[in-house]
Amino acid sequence: MTATATYSDGTTATVTPTWSSSNTAVATVSSSGTVTAVAAGSATITGTYEGQSDSVGITAATVTVTGITVSASTSSLQAGQTATVTATATYSNGTTATVEPTWSSSDTAVATVSSSGTVMAVAAGSATITGTYEGQSGSVGITAATVTVTGISVSASTSSLETFQTALVTPTVTYSNGATSTAVEATWSSSDTAVATVSSGAGTMTVTAVAAGSATITATYEGQSGSVEITVTVALVNVLVSAGATTLEIGQTTTVTATAKYSDGTLETVTPTWSSITPYSMTVTSEGLVTAITMAAFFGEDVGVKGHAGRGINASWGGLIGQISITLIPCDGCRTW
Repeated sequence: MTATATYSDGTTATVTPTWSSSNTAVATVSSSGTVTAVAAGSATITGTYEGQSDSVGITAATVTVTGITVSASTSSLQAGQTATVTATATYSNGTTATVEPTWSSSDTAVATVSSSGTVMAVAAGSATITGTYEGQSGSVGITAATVTVTGISVSASTSSLETFQTALVTPTVTYSNGATSTAVEATWSSSDTAVATVSSGAGTMTVTAVAAGSATITATYEGQSGSVEITVTVALVNVLVSAGATTLEIGQTTTVTATAKYSDGTLETVTPTWSSITPYSMTVTSEGLVTAITMAAFFGEDVGVKGHAGRGINASWGGLIGQISITLIPCDGCRTW
């Protein structure tokens, strides 16, 4: 507000009067003349200067909401995904503000909306999300799509097995909404069941190694497939030793041979590392030639010595040791050591 004083000589000047309001519940006025509307109604603003006063009427109207606009963080969702909706109110004085309206969905079987504005897609279809605030409404359309399987991967607890060992294989399904699951019931298959088989059911399955070789284990679910390669090897389970003769007299020889037995039941003739349990009564060469000797011969003496009755030959191969017993017949007339 401004005030202009008229003087007795006919001149005028802008002055700073004392300001007052007839109804401060409707409008207030500051000492500098700034009027602020408080509530709807009428008030008279008066300026008094050197005993003279003048006034002006002020009418204050209530600010009302004239419209509301609704926007969504995304309008396209897949089942299980969420979006956020917000509402902006426009007032009768031209200002705008973000408000918290009452939210509703036109089809809760397709999409629901919380009181805070979180939209959840439920199933494929379309729904309109509406916000209502002080008698005004605004809305936004939401389209929900069906979740589909976009891929499947298979992992194995180990990809290298020996025959009759087992491993666990797990499918991981990826959906179009970014979610994953390992609890699906995929269709399992092996590219070579003579090498490895796989069980069936939901979630993690068991692969069993059958024979040496490689097999691809595949899981198929809703048109998508994933696989893992399994390699099977045989394990050495025993070393079998045989001899041409198992009873020897002093000076006699025999030949020992070794056969490796594997976990798949196959046998293989091998050349192990040979050793004698008591080399002072029986020796063995790297080729497996066993010779019965006297203890005196072992120590470099030329006298006959009666040998020990029972002795063994060891064959070391692949981390295992096989053994055979050979009986030594003491010589007649030999003295006891």
